[in-house]
Amino acid sequence: MTTLVRGARQLLTLRGDPGPRRGAALRDLGIVSKGAVLIKDGVILEAGPARRIEKLPAARRARSALSVTMIDEPDMAAAAISGVTSPDMASGTAIKL
Repeated sequence: MTTLVRGARQLLTLRGDPGPRRGAALRDLGIVSKGAVLIKDGVILEAGPARRIEKLPAARRARSALSVTMIDEPDMAAAAISGVTSPDMASGTAIKL
């Protein structure tokens, strides 16, 4: 099953060299504005700018993460829609995905 998570104001990617980060590298978070994530069977396929991710063939066939959470987790969906950013509030949605 492929899921598309979109509508992220900021997406933290940590792109760059693999391995532990030290010193100044700790500040390079790879933040993407207006991001999206494409997930298949629990594995992240792509993450980046929504404009690019939403054009991928797999994204066109993917289910929307928001519609899943609205059915399975209505409280989480309401929190996401209203802009709640607390990790405690969003953890259920992340587990579902």
